[in-house]
Amino acid sequence: MNLSHVQFDERSRDHQLVVTVFGMSNVGKSYWSRALENMGWHRIWADGRLHRTLERAGLLRDATDEGLARWLGMPYEEGFADRQRRLLELEAELFWEIAHELEVGEIGNTVMDPGGSFIYAGAVLCEAFQARSLMVYVEATPQMHQEMFERFIAFPKALLWPPGSFEQRPGEHAREALARCYSKLLETRAQTYAKYADVTIPYSELPRDGNGKQFLEAVRARLP
Repeated sequence: MNLSHVQFDERSRDHQLVVTVFGMSNVGKSYWSRALENMGWHRIWADGRLHRTLERAGLLRDATDEGLARWLGMPYEEGFADRQRRLLELEAELFWEIAHELEVGEIGNTVMDPGGSFIYAGAVLCEAFQARSLMVYVEATPQMHQEMFERFIAFPKALLWPPGSFEQRPGEHAREALARCYSKLLETRAQTYAKYADVTIPYSELPRDGNGKQFLEAVRARLP
């Protein structure tokens, strides 16, 4: 959704502004969406809904980020491809429910945190989100990639790997393959995120421990 700063102000004042905050893991998507929630915005947290969906389906006992990461596992583990396929199916259903909710609902100023994998639900879904919200991409700098990998290893999160994005070479340790492929995965994701962004804000340009008002000011400053 392309907005001028005037339209941004009008929608915010009329409680009709919808913002989608997206990007890589550990760039602060959830932090900033909660910051807006603390200002009274309606927050749509897709991962939370996904946890509950998996729990109801009997696939997840621990309905948390950590539980989801343990259930999905790593791309070199047995059964990963089947679990990922099921997760993608459930995510696609959930994302379309959210898109419909944004289209027909009178829910006031709303922030959506769709998680990083919504781009794998297909171009039509991504374009539906674009049509219904201001897409704000929090961009990880290339210098952050090694730190992000170390955090991924220390505090695993569920991460989807498209076909061909993970390949363990003969004689290569799983950790080495993961590090090599993780960097390439981030690069590919960054290209796709940029494609659907209405506003791009480098992670380094957002204040640490900032509040929702500061985030909105950063977004508004980048609008025409």
